[in-house]
Amino acid sequence: MTTYRFTLTSRLCASAAVLWQHASSMVGVNDELSPVRMSAPRGARLAGDTPAGRLLFRSVVSLGGVVPLDLHMLALASIEPGRGFHERSWSLLEARWEHARTTTPAGDGCVVEEDLTLPP
Repeated sequence: MTTYRFTLTSRLCASAAVLWQHASSMVGVNDELSPVRMSAPRGARLAGDTPAGRLLFRSVVSLGGVVPLDLHMLALASIEPGRGFHERSWSLLEARWEHARTTTPAGDGCVVEEDLTLPP
């Protein structure tokens, strides 16, 4: 079976620490995905004590928080707070969803590498 892989590298003016604070919260995740939204338990965020290798929570993925699109089961393979994570999740529409994000300080900003792998 064919697997699709997408990699995107971006240089940002924000520091890696500021980016991590935003991107490790569900508010930040939903800002990035807008107009798509993911539900989550109140206060959910990626932190040093976030368990890896097991289901963290189920999330309703919706358009604008109104039209349901999918049910996503969020799980992390690994996490390095302040630096990145490797998500290995699944949903009703995707048998496998892998998303790795790595943030590296660079001058007065940072470089973010996103790697997304999914079967068709």
